[in-house]
Amino acid sequence: MRIKYPLSFSRIVQMLLIVTLVIAFTGYKTKLEQTKIGKVSISGGVKSVYVTDVDITFSVPEKFKGFFADNANTTIAKMLKERQLRYITQDPQDEYEISVRQFDTRVSSFDEEEFKEIYFASNEIHEISEYQLQGYVDVDGMKLLHFYVSRFDNGWRDYNIVSAYAGISKGKYFVIEASKLFDKGHTLSDKQSEIEDVATQVFDSLKSGDATGNTQLPAILGRSFALWIFIFILIYVVFTNTHYSGTYDLWLDNLDRNHTRHIMGILSAVIVLHHLTQHVGQWNAGIMGILEYVGVCCVGVFFFYSGYGLLLSYHNKPGYLDTFFKKRFPAVLLPFVVCNLIFFVWAVIRGKFETTGDMLLGLFGIDLINDHMWYMIEIIFLYLIFWFVFKFIKNENKAIVVMALILAAMVAGSLLLGHGNWWFQGEWWYNTTMLFVLGMVYEKYRSKLEGFVKKQYKKCLMVIGFSFIILFVVSKYTLDNIGYWSETAAGAVGNRSLDKLITLIPQLSMVIAFMALLLIIGLKVKVGNCVTEFLGEISLELYLIHNLFIEKFSFIPGSGIFFVCVLIASIVAALIVHNFICLIFKKPVINILNIRKYFKFKIPKVSKLERKRRLKLLPRTIICTFLALSVIFPLYILAVNGTQRGIITHKLSLPSSYFLENIGGMNSEFITYGGGLYKGIINSCIVAFPAALLSTYVCALSAYAFERYEFTGKKILWKIAFALLFMPSSVGFISYYTVLSRTGHLNQFLPVIMMYVANPAAVYFIRMYLRNFKLNELSEAARIDGAGEFKIFNRIILPTMTPVLSLQLTFSFVASWNDGYRQTLLLMDWSKKTAPQYIQSGYGAGVYPELYAVALAVSLVPILIYIFCAKYIVNSITLGAVKE
Repeated sequence: MRIKYPLSFSRIVQMLLIVTLVIAFTGYKTKLEQTKIGKVSISGGVKSVYVTDVDITFSVPEKFKGFFADNANTTIAKMLKERQLRYITQDPQDEYEISVRQFDTRVSSFDEEEFKEIYFASNEIHEISEYQLQGYVDVDGMKLLHFYVSRFDNGWRDYNIVSAYAGISKGKYFVIEASKLFDKGHTLSDKQSEIEDVATQVFDSLKSGDATGNTQLPAILGRSFALWIFIFILIYVVFTNTHYSGTYDLWLDNLDRNHTRHIMGILSAVIVLHHLTQHVGQWNAGIMGILEYVGVCCVGVFFFYSGYGLLLSYHNKPGYLDTFFKKRFPAVLLPFVVCNLIFFVWAVIRGKFETTGDMLLGLFGIDLINDHMWYMIEIIFLYLIFWFVFKFIKNENKAIVVMALILAAMVAGSLLLGHGNWWFQGEWWYNTTMLFVLGMVYEKYRSKLEGFVKKQYKKCLMVIGFSFIILFVVSKYTLDNIGYWSETAAGAVGNRSLDKLITLIPQLSMVIAFMALLLIIGLKVKVGNCVTEFLGEISLELYLIHNLFIEKFSFIPGSGIFFVCVLIASIVAALIVHNFICLIFKKPVINILNIRKYFKFKIPKVSKLERKRRLKLLPRTIICTFLALSVIFPLYILAVNGTQRGIITHKLSLPSSYFLENIGGMNSEFITYGGGLYKGIINSCIVAFPAALLSTYVCALSAYAFERYEFTGKKILWKIAFALLFMPSSVGFISYYTVLSRTGHLNQFLPVIMMYVANPAAVYFIRMYLRNFKLNELSEAARIDGAGEFKIFNRIILPTMTPVLSLQLTFSFVASWNDGYRQTLLLMDWSKKTAPQYIQSGYGAGVYPELYAVALAVSLVPILIYIFCAKYIVNSITLGAVKE
């Protein structure tokens, strides 16, 4: 592998220093996995699970992977909610399943017939064929009903036998189920003993209350830290040695083999992080939970590059189809065979196969041992379709159309098949397939498309960027509220294809927008360094092999250590597999032992004069950095706690993904009083924007009059205006409130707006600014041209005041936006209340993340105003220091 962009020593030191600081400040030792619904402790190879709502504790084997309803990825969380499950755990082979379900019906005592009716009604997706009652048992002081069930799952199309215990906790029915998958035709009497192998361990450990304890974990395995550090490292690596083409130039080689290898290396790392995030759940992932929704975009890019590369080779290589199966096909088939063989050996060691037939199906990849192998199966199918279509259809346009129709038929067929254990069953088989043919279309019309983008680059970037954001939000909404798994929802079986289509359309559109955005950015920005090139070389192997280590290390409770172990093991294994395949094809292997190829260890020399200058500036830099951080810190606290499910006080963190959920909760609370947070923000805009504009204009006009004209009483009026700077605003407000109260003008927006118009401080500041200009010469020149006084002010003077007006506009807006005290006295009707009044209502007393979310939402508008006016504010500040 030829290294073009080795990493410098300074870059490595910077990254290691930042990573070390983040781990030091955010590191913690995992003792209990805890959510609002329950918690888990681990000791001696056993997981103790406590479910808060049911108030019981039970044990399962340590390697069982489990999810609470509020600590699962989107798909599992939706399923848990629909089935009223509080917790679910499965063995690594997905053969055994333990679940805790609590029904919403409130009861005072246990009624067997009533429970049976509720239980059967909650199993609409199951066809219960046998129900066998065992009687009541006493478990740690709890009277529980023990029974067996044999049922067929309409969603997964499989059979399972269930051993269950039911009882009452906190006035609601609950049931703990231990189930095992079986083939069709088995009865309860045949397999009852097998389900008891696991069920006995679970039910014998049942205890009332929290019995998890404070189990100590092995020191290294229990360590964790902020997972967003992995995103930081990835971003840091991506932007190292990034090249910008310039304002008017484009990188027209953004789709050459070398550049796409770097992109695929980055995206393969994102996919691994995506799967790791899904495994640990959004509660533990924090802001990395967003990767759960963008992983599909990375796979779409792989399909796009494959389609583009095939048609490009077809154009540039004569007789390409004749050598297709000899040169192109083995490059895809061999990694699949090698990785599948590794997973097969691992499955044999674990004893996953029950029969010789199952073993043969796994060996030949018919029954996918590794779920991620679906990509290889589909890409092989797409390669075969490409060869057949272009071999027998000589007209290229017709061939592309036929390809598109075949792929559309594949998508439709896979969508109708629903979910299952066989090929083309599941949304991952079809939600990015069409990107393959889009890559071919882009290759055919690339010159025209890039020519159009070059002329309208900024517009295209903005349109595609905003489109991606909008489609991402819509896709996230459809996934969370509709989803592909509608066949597992009670009562939704009849509309499952429509639900899938509704979810597919925005998600596929989002993937297309992401690909377009990547292409547009690639025309200006080129990434590339030794890390991305290395990841690009092993990208396919990394994608195929990492699932083995996610499963292998799933017992590690510390999310940070779990991520590290999986990433390191996956990269090493992918490298070994890649080099093994290179030896078979007689290609150069990757030799990572030759460190000098990858890193520059030459430390840059610094002169004594430069060293002295840096030391002299060091105290000023430290002080300014401290002041900047102290200003940003309150906003950081709002951003972190306002986007979490609970208040974080003990460690550094990044914002999470629950901002809208927290805002929605508070808005619902305010609506009950006749108001609403969104209505409050609109009311604040109705008050603040007119008040800021009117105040700034009137004060500018007053300052201009004081500076430009001579009139009787000018000095006295100016002294009065100056004196008002030192008078508290509440003094004048008392009389203002009395007048409004007696005239019946309370609960109206106009009196509130007028309250902010008179601003002596703004008049004074603007007049000082105007002394930098020769107003007499400007106004006299305009008056000679026939302009009147207001026209002179509006057309000549006002444009010269842009910096100071921007500053005063910002100050006036912030003052009127944040003035919750006086607005509370003037606007008492809930329908008229402004956003600061909702914060000052004291709801939550500062201990709920919802209140932080409200404060953050209210703060965003002034921040955006400041960002918009920042350039003019800086100009107005620095201009005062310039003397003629």
